[in-house]
Amino acid sequence: MSSCTKKEDLPKVSDDIGKGITNFDSASLKHTTVHEKHVLPGSDVISQEKTIQNISDFDKTTLKPTETEVKCNLPDACSISQEKTIQNIESFDKSALKKTETEVKNPFPDKQAIDQEKTIQNISSFDKATLKQVETEVKNPFPDQQAISQEKTIQNIEGFDKAHLKHADTEVKNSLPDKNTIAQEKRLSSEIKK
Repeated sequence: MSSCTKKEDLPKVSDDIGKGITNFDSASLKHTTVHEKHVLPGSDVISQEKTIQNISDFDKTTLKPTETEVKCNLPDACSISQEKTIQNIESFDKSALKKTETEVKNPFPDKQAIDQEKTIQNISSFDKATLKQVETEVKNPFPDQQAISQEKTIQNIEGFDKAHLKHADTEVKNSLPDKNTIAQEKRLSSEIKK
């Protein structure tokens, strides 16, 4: 498995196999001796193989020439041209520009155009009597009197000076029945049950 494998991607083991693995008694195994079948060669064997293969007398001229591809992180032509454009903009000489006059165009119509439209649409001779009366509802964004009084109360509470208060003793009243009352109630309930 690769070193990038996540725990979730690993195959799942069934519960029976997992219990068998965890509860396995290794003392029940028989002892065995290990015999290596592939022994690594020593330095004398390696030097002998080198002379057999004539590595030291190898003719390098029989090799084919190859070109090494060099990968560099230098900017490409597009990036260089962008940087030059930015530098040209920053060092641009504004004095070489010609003077121009800005012409302000008014998008609103003039009085003559408005009068012409009035006559076309007969606005000036419009009968206002045909209009219906409309009541405009004014929405007040200010708080009402109740909200103002509530806010004043909160401000008064926050700014209250506790030094003006008088000391008061708290009287604890016990509303639980005493022993005699409990005994009397038990006696009455036992009489009622009889």
